[in-house]
Amino acid sequence: MRAQRAPVARDLDGIIARTLGAARAQGRDYMSQSRAAAAAVLAVRPDLSAGQALEAVRRLREVAA
Repeated sequence: MRAQRAPVARDLDGIIARTLGAARAQGRDYMSQSRAAAAAVLAVRPDLSAGQALEAVRRLREVAA
Protein backbone atom coordinates (compact mmCIF):
# COMPACT_ATOMS: atom_id res chain seq x y z
CA MET A 1 0.00 0.00 0.00
CA ARG A 2 1.31 3.42 -0.94
CA ALA A 3 1.58 6.06 1.77
CA GLN A 4 -0.81 8.94 1.38
CA ARG A 5 0.71 12.31 0.75
CA ALA A 6 -0.69 15.47 2.22
CA PRO A 7 -2.38 17.52 -0.48
CA VAL A 8 -0.61 20.70 -1.43
CA ALA A 9 -2.89 23.71 -1.84
CA ARG A 10 -3.31 25.13 -5.33
CA ASP A 11 -2.64 28.60 -3.89
CA LEU A 12 1.05 27.75 -4.04
CA ASP A 13 1.04 27.67 -7.83
CA GLY A 14 1.53 31.43 -8.17
CA ILE A 15 4.35 31.52 -5.64
CA ILE A 16 6.10 28.64 -7.35
CA ALA A 17 5.65 30.06 -10.85
CA ARG A 18 6.93 33.52 -9.87
CA THR A 19 9.93 32.08 -8.03
CA LEU A 20 10.82 29.76 -10.90
CA GLY A 21 10.57 32.64 -13.35
CA ALA A 22 12.79 34.89 -11.22
CA ALA A 23 15.37 32.13 -10.71
CA ARG A 24 15.37 31.37 -14.44
CA ALA A 25 15.88 35.08 -15.23
CA GLN A 26 18.88 35.06 -12.88
CA GLY A 27 20.42 32.28 -14.95
CA ARG A 28 20.05 29.55 -12.34
CA ASP A 29 20.02 25.93 -13.44
CA TYR A 30 16.98 23.64 -13.20
CA MET A 31 17.81 22.25 -9.77
CA SER A 32 18.65 25.63 -8.30
CA GLN A 33 15.34 26.97 -9.62
CA SER A 34 13.50 24.10 -7.96
CA ARG A 35 15.26 24.64 -4.65
CA ALA A 36 14.46 28.35 -4.71
CA ALA A 37 10.80 27.63 -5.40
CA ALA A 38 10.68 25.01 -2.63
CA ALA A 39 12.22 27.51 -0.20
CA ALA A 40 9.54 30.06 -1.17
CA VAL A 41 6.85 27.44 -0.52
CA LEU A 42 8.30 26.66 2.90
CA ALA A 43 8.37 30.36 3.75
CA VAL A 44 4.59 30.58 3.39
CA ARG A 45 3.73 27.01 4.37
CA PRO A 46 6.10 25.96 7.19
CA ASP A 47 3.75 23.06 7.96
CA LEU A 48 4.99 21.25 4.84
CA SER A 49 8.15 19.19 4.69
CA ALA A 50 10.93 19.98 2.26
CA GLY A 51 9.93 16.89 0.28
CA GLN A 52 6.34 18.07 0.01
CA ALA A 53 7.51 21.50 -1.15
CA LEU A 54 9.71 19.97 -3.86
CA GLU A 55 6.82 17.71 -4.88
CA ALA A 56 4.60 20.77 -5.35
CA VAL A 57 7.28 22.33 -7.56
CA ARG A 58 7.64 19.12 -9.57
CA ARG A 59 3.88 18.86 -10.09
CA LEU A 60 3.58 22.43 -11.31
CA ARG A 61 6.47 21.91 -13.73
CA GLU A 62 4.79 18.78 -15.11
CA VAL A 63 1.56 20.66 -15.73
CA ALA A 64 3.38 23.58 -17.35
CA ALA A 65 5.41 21.32 -19.65
